Amino acid sequence: MSAPEAGRPGAPGPDPSDGRGDPRRVAWWTVGVLVVVSVWLAAMLTPWGTIASGDPALLSEVFDRTQIDRANRFHAEMRWASYLSLACGLLVALWLGLTRSGLALVRRVAGRLRWWWIQVVVAVAAVTLVGWLVTLPFRVWQESVLREWGVSTQTWGAWLVDQAKAFGVGVGLSGVALVLLVGVARLLPRWWFLPAGAGVAALVFGMSFAYPLLIEPVFNSFEPMPDNRLRGDLLEMAARDDVPVDEVLVADASRRTTNLNAYVSGLGSTQRIVVYDTLLEDTPPAQIESIVAHELGHAKNDDVQTGSIVGSVTAATLVVALWFVMSSRWVRRLGVSGMADPVAVAVVLALANLMVLVGSPFESMISREIEARADRHALELTGDPESMMGVQKTMSRANLSDVEPPWLVYVMFASHPTPLERVTMAGQWAEDHDAGEP
Repeated sequence: MSAPEAGRPGAPGPDPSDGRGDPRRVAWWTVGVLVVVSVWLAAMLTPWGTIASGDPALLSEVFDRTQIDRANRFHAEMRWASYLSLACGLLVALWLGLTRSGLALVRRVAGRLRWWWIQVVVAVAAVTLVGWLVTLPFRVWQESVLREWGVSTQTWGAWLVDQAKAFGVGVGLSGVALVLLVGVARLLPRWWFLPAGAGVAALVFGMSFAYPLLIEPVFNSFEPMPDNRLRGDLLEMAARDDVPVDEVLVADASRRTTNLNAYVSGLGSTQRIVVYDTLLEDTPPAQIESIVAHELGHAKNDDVQTGSIVGSVTAATLVVALWFVMSSRWVRRLGVSGMADPVAVAVVLALANLMVLVGSPFESMISREIEARADRHALELTGDPESMMGVQKTMSRANLSDVEPPWLVYVMFASHPTPLERVTMAGQWAEDHDAGEP
C-alpha cells in the first residue's frame, strides 16, 4: 500500500505482522523499556518528602480569616467555569476524534484538500477551533469573575487578542508536531513509531528551551530593570548562588493582571531573571529577593532540564503506544486507515486531551515536590524565613490564592504546595536553625 493510498478513507491499515520483521514485537519492547525509564526517572529525580504538612496553628497567625474567606468565595466562582470548560472541551475532543460522526465531520472539512499536509493543518485547526468556540463562553465567564474580583486589568479587546494569540500558538505547535507525525507514517507505514517517538521527544525537549525566546514575547513585553539597588541585589544573589544570570527584566504584566510573580528563564549564560512589574509596586525588596531566590532554586537544580527529559521520554512512550491504537481494527471501524491518514490527527488530539487529564495528578504531585525544594533553596540562600512567610501572605492576598483548597482539587491540579504548607516549611526551617541545626 502506497502512502497516498494510506490516506484514503476506508483504505486498509498496515498489517503489523506481514514479513520483514515484526513491528508489533518491537513496539511492545520499546513501550516496556520507555515505561520503565519514565518511572525510574520520575522516581529518582523527584525530591520526594520535601513538602511540609500544613500546621493549622499557623493559619490564623499568617493569614487573616477575611482574606481566606474572600479567596474561598473567589475560587468557588472560578471552579464552576473551569470545570465546565474542562468537561465540555474534553467531550468535544472525544466526539470529534473517537466517533464515526465526529471523524466524518473532520474529513468533510479537511479531506477534500489537495495536499496531505494541508489536510493535517486544517484538521488540527478545525478540531481546535470547535473546542475553542465551545469553551469560549466559560472563558468569558472566568474573565468576568476575574474582573469582578479586581484580578484582571485587561480590556475585553485586549483579552480577545490574547485568546486569539493562544489559539494561534496552540494550532501552530500542534500542527508542526502532527505534520511530522503523519509525514513519518506515510514514509514508514509499518515502523513509523520509532522515528516518530524520537522526533516528538526531541521536539518536546527543544520547545522547553525555545519557549522563553519564541512564545513568551508573544504575550508580554520585557524591559531591562533600571540600574538600581534591587537589580544589583538580585544579580549579587544569583552570583552567590553560582547561577549565571545575563539580565534582570521587567515584564509588563500589569496590563493584564494584578497578580504578583517572578521567574528565571533561558539557559546557561543567557538565563535572565524576569520580574512582573506588579511585584515592584508595593512589595518589600526582601520579599522580592525571597521570590527570586525560589526561582534561582529551579535553575540551580536544573528543574527545567529535568522536566524536559522526563517529558520527552513520556512523550516518546505515548507515541509508541499510539502505534497500537492506530493499528487496531477499532480505529479502522471509525473510518481512519491509520496514522498515515490525515484525519487521524483528530484521534491523536482526542487521546492527548484524555491523557492530559489522566496524567494531571501525577504531574501535579511531582511539581509540588519540586516547588517545595525550590522553597527550601530560597530559605538556605536568603536565611530569611520571615520574608518567605511575608511572601505567602502578600501573594495570597494579591493573587487570591486558595489557602485551603479541596482535597480533590489539590491532588488533581495543584502544581505548588498550599500557602499553609509553605509557611509551615519556613517556620520549621526557622526552628531548626534556631536550635543550631545546619
